[in-house]
Amino acid sequence: MVPLVELERKCGDGANHPDTFVREFRSNFTQMKIDSPKSHGKVFEIENGNVVNWEYVKGTLETYKDYFCR
Repeated sequence: MVPLVELERKCGDGANHPDTFVREFRSNFTQMKIDSPKSHGKVFEIENGNVVNWEYVKGTLETYKDYFCR
């Protein structure tokens, strides 16, 4: 769980956080909260201002966690 404001700050600020900067962060992140044929694929939800993994994909993410946390 990560506060959304913190994620937006670190991923959207290339000047102060070049190691975590993501060009087009807001539009890409929005797509990752939508489950539709033309989205990137839903992975996240917002709960009480925090970014959490969508329950539907949580098990798969845990299975492959080691590939993402290097």
